[in-house]
Amino acid sequence: MARKLPIGAKIGKVWGWTKAIFQSDGTEVQHLGIKKGFKCSDHEHGFKHNLFYVLKGTLRVVTFKDGLEDSTLLRAGDMTAVKPGDKHRFEAV
Repeated sequence: MARKLPIGAKIGKVWGWTKAIFQSDGTEVQHLGIKKGFKCSDHEHGFKHNLFYVLKGTLRVVTFKDGLEDSTLLRAGDMTAVKPGDKHRFEAV
């Protein structure tokens, strides 16, 4: 299991920051601040679902499967989910 972040601590990333707001054995909720024009690296989670809900701005969530790329554009109030094992990235547009 990945290292848990301290609740409420804002952790800087190249693309912005993350702040853990809830954690249990099977669930983790993080608030992300992503700088416009930045993105995270392509990655996957072996057991964790990712649910993206946009508070403000525009977020592109890209998933990769069987050599194909799928892009979902989200605006405030929109959400999408990424299943465990699906390679993905997110970027602020």
